[in-house]
Amino acid sequence: MQTPEQRAWVENLHALRRLASSAEIAKSALYLAADLSGLTIGAALFADGGASIARA
Repeated sequence: MQTPEQRAWVENLHALRRLASSAEIAKSALYLAADLSGLTIGAALFADGGASIARA
């Protein structure tokens, strides 16, 4: 982001009102690679902080 105002505008697009850290995105990827996701098939995993549900 170029300015604090631009960052705030982008953060406001997300339901969580913040941007994800790189560690949070990595955890989502690791979940899909782990045995814990063994029954997760045919589904989309949105690691977007709720941006996909916040738009009308």
